[in-house]
Amino acid sequence: MQISRRQFHAAAGCGLALTVLGCGKKQRPTPAPTAKLANEPFLAGPLQQYAQAGVYEQHYMEFGVLLLSDGKRLVAISSECTHSGCLSKWQADQQQYRCPCHGSTFSSDGTNLPDAKTKIPLLRFALSPTGEGDAKQIQVDPTRKFGKDQ
Repeated sequence: MQISRRQFHAAAGCGLALTVLGCGKKQRPTPAPTAKLANEPFLAGPLQQYAQAGVYEQHYMEFGVLLLSDGKRLVAISSECTHSGCLSKWQADQQQYRCPCHGSTFSSDGTNLPDAKTKIPLLRFALSPTGEGDAKQIQVDPTRKFGKDQ
């Protein structure tokens, strides 16, 4: 089948227009590599290392967990988004989690921020002491999850 020069230019023009229009769409950024979520208990170190109030990130990339201390109480926050199950990325500069799947944001304590699609805060993992004397450490158990107020 042969096409005329006019048909060729019309088809090429339509293709170019569709390409330009498609480039104008807001593209979702490719999510940066994120944490892996722990699926079995792990040791987080001695309780004394969390004596100062703050957000502790050292277990985020390996286990998808942040530890938060107010100086008296320690909690472990899961990075798994309660809306979609994606692993939220911790943004240290903004002190918040951001879900790469739908953009919801959560504060460092797991509370969903106003723009969040989910109304459920990030879950917490159970913590327990293990060992004796100077060898006593904190164990994080991701098989035991619960909500913020439990």
